[in-house]
Amino acid sequence: MKDEEETQEVDPDSKKFLEASARFHRLFNLPETEQLVNYYSCSLFRGKVPRQGWMYLSLNYVCFYAFFIGKESKVALRWADITRLERQSSLLFPSGILVCTRTDEYSFSIFLNIDDTHRLMEQLATMTMKRLLTGSQPEENVAAQLPVAATPEKRGYTTALRRDFTIQARSQTYQSLFRLPLAEQLDGHCPC
Repeated sequence: MKDEEETQEVDPDSKKFLEASARFHRLFNLPETEQLVNYYSCSLFRGKVPRQGWMYLSLNYVCFYAFFIGKESKVALRWADITRLERQSSLLFPSGILVCTRTDEYSFSIFLNIDDTHRLMEQLATMTMKRLLTGSQPEENVAAQLPVAATPEKRGYTTALRRDFTIQARSQTYQSLFRLPLAEQLDGHCPC
């Protein structure tokens, strides 16, 4: 059985995600317990020149890294420090995401899928705010506290943690739509 596991080929997408996760931990000196949820190619507009790089979204941080003309740009923001998160449009960049803290503003743009990125960022920020309001400690394994879908959707490669966030968002939508108690979790859905 052990030999079978060792000889199995690793999915190229999951291999890329594992490499990105290792890069994320190495670049920002974060502990291995900090779970990377997803990463996106985007641009950070600071000063006169946009810096093309990678945005890393984890349970507690939104980070950005770029290396351009010998200059390294790193940004690491805790979700708890973010005061505003919104979509923005400008003449130069038709769609972007503005992330504000008490002291600074960061304008990210040129996403391949801005809707997906913004939705995940909102969900991570909301989860952090709920943790702060209830006074609970961050969970090391958030996936364990989320509902598990009976039939998860497969649209390309997604991490288990990201899929669980999608399931949690759908469950919260139904809770608010039908005024269900918080303990009531959506176990799945079927088209009618």
